[in-house]
Amino acid sequence: MNNEPVAYVIQSNRDDSIGKEIAIPSWTYSFPQQFKKLEEDNWVKNGAAKIIPLYTHPHPDNLGLALSIIDQQKLEIERLKAKTLTDEEIALVWDKFSALPSPKDIKDFAREILRKAQEK
Repeated sequence: MNNEPVAYVIQSNRDDSIGKEIAIPSWTYSFPQQFKKLEEDNWVKNGAAKIIPLYTHPHPDNLGLALSIIDQQKLEIERLKAKTLTDEEIALVWDKFSALPSPKDIKDFAREILRKAQEK
């Protein structure tokens, strides 16, 4: 099995988060420039982050990192899930407004619905 890294990224020393810049060795023409950009990153230069290799499978040295990345992705998925209200929850909000709503009431209703959904 080939155990060569498929990419290099910057990892924060504080919270193990991963930066957006990436250097990919198989891109032989642009790899040196990509890697140099990682090396010149201010966080790397001042010791707040390091350049790490990424593998196609969890390398024994990076298993904790792989699990950390999975946890970050799970949190992001939860954050992006649509927030919805049931018909009953909407009816409870609507009860606050008059039987013949004005345009202002409708806007206030919409704002209240969005606020309730964000609370979930």
